[in-house]
Amino acid sequence: MWLYKAEKYIADPNNLYQQFKKESFTRDLEVMTQFSLDDAGAVRVQSKSFTGAAQNYDGYGSVSTTAADLIRANTGWIIYQLDQKKYYGLPIDKIEAEESLNLFISQVNWLVKTMVTVDIDTYRLSKLSSEASVVVNGAALPTGTIDQKLVGSGNDLDKTNVLPTIETCLGKMQNEEVTTDNYILYTTPAVAITIEDADKIVRIINVREVDRDGAKFNIRSISTSNGTADIIIIPDRYFHLFTHGDPTHVNQAGTNLNTVGAIDTGFRFLLVARSAINAVVKVNHARIMPEGTIRGFLGDLFELFIYHDIFTIERRRAVAVAADIDPVTFLAPKAFNGVIKCSL
Repeated sequence: MWLYKAEKYIADPNNLYQQFKKESFTRDLEVMTQFSLDDAGAVRVQSKSFTGAAQNYDGYGSVSTTAADLIRANTGWIIYQLDQKKYYGLPIDKIEAEESLNLFISQVNWLVKTMVTVDIDTYRLSKLSSEASVVVNGAALPTGTIDQKLVGSGNDLDKTNVLPTIETCLGKMQNEEVTTDNYILYTTPAVAITIEDADKIVRIINVREVDRDGAKFNIRSISTSNGTADIIIIPDRYFHLFTHGDPTHVNQAGTNLNTVGAIDTGFRFLLVARSAINAVVKVNHARIMPEGTIRGFLGDLFELFIYHDIFTIERRRAVAVAADIDPVTFLAPKAFNGVIKCSL
């Protein structure tokens, strides 16, 4: 009976997923609608665009109805493969009573908190950092509308330039029309201290309480004329160098070709537009393997298989075609993707 209860607990992925969300730094990035494919390692994201040109009006109530001038809303799907397929194994005691059941649930929650969540957050933050379309304050000089005079090449953030830098980054978001109700500013503890020490911080810092999965949190945010960014402080060890896998395998799920490298000691902060990101975690299998089913292993074993990945959603425009043709050809993505990184 107790083993059945344990199996029922892990058979519902929501139990494991809710535990993950309570502990994850990046839970707020899972905001877009996802549609699962038959393949466990892929998701579909709906894509909307418009084709055609404005209709001509001759001043006498007549408009052009030629196919090339019709404006049509086109709905399609973009498929994203989840590169990361991970396995977690946890030896467990026999589940023969309520006490051992509670111990099992506690051990699984501990595994999710200390290993699964840490691995996923590290992967997500490192990949986003590597894909930032604008980098300020470092060897990679500022681009676009970012003012190089704010921090300058090779100069680190301090209390005199940290807020102007953040304000200008938010301005870049607005100028590129990456509009959102709220941005996220991921910072290291050192940068957070610099922000708190900045001259104008009293004027633009806000605190609000939010409820996530029944738990209440205080969120601090920076407010400017170009938008508001929630401040999320994350230990330095979560930001790593990142290597993208073989591009010829991008359509294969679970290849683990994307790899996290050494800690990125030059990282300062990451400004992210929520609407530009799609983060996915899918529980493939969660099961208990009884003693004797795995050769060479004594005792029961809890196994967890998951797929996960994070994507910056490409901003595309569909090619204009005749009204009776399905527009399946896309132009190249727009350069700015809604992620800005500040690095030493």
